[in-house]
Amino acid sequence: MTKIIQNEFLDFILESLGSIEGISWGSMFGGFVIRQYDLPFGLIFDDELYLKVNEGNLIDYKAFGSEPFSYSKQGKIINISNWRVPAEVIEDADTFVIWAKKAIQAAQDKKRGSKPPKN
Repeated sequence: MTKIIQNEFLDFILESLGSIEGISWGSMFGGFVIRQYDLPFGLIFDDELYLKVNEGNLIDYKAFGSEPFSYSKQGKIINISNWRVPAEVIEDADTFVIWAKKAIQAAQDKKRGSKPPKN
């Protein structure tokens, strides 16, 4: 039996990313993972979107006072390289697609083990 998941925020994010080829999603630990083809670059937990960040796009997130996704494991707080996307960015369709493409690039860089060029 196939489980049908309804989540308006997930639907909105997927629709907003419609201009990018190969976008898909899956369930993950009570949230969702967003991928381009098989490459994960985003997470949704509690109707918050977190995109992959590296040196190439971290400044964008810090400018909004954003924070990394974190969880507790064995009494320690673990931060990962996905940061919360501000609502102002998600609501601006053009800016949001730019941020998503930067997150995809960050995920590709991590997969290749390379660092982005410094500007």
